[in-house]
Amino acid sequence: MYRLIQLSQPILLSNISELRDSKDKIVLETALSVPVEIIISGDEDLLVLGQFQNNYQF
Repeated sequence: MYRLIQLSQPILLSNISELRDSKDKIVLETALSVPVEIIISGDEDLLVLGQFQNNYQF
């Protein structure tokens, strides 16, 4: 079995007005830096976004 690991420095974002929980900001910053195509989460505060910057769907 092989594992793919990518380390990255999160891209710092300014305030995100749609974000209900400021602690979730790191999830979005990390998604932008990796980059990823989709974020899978059960976090209601992220799910209400539906989409982020026209790039990421929840």
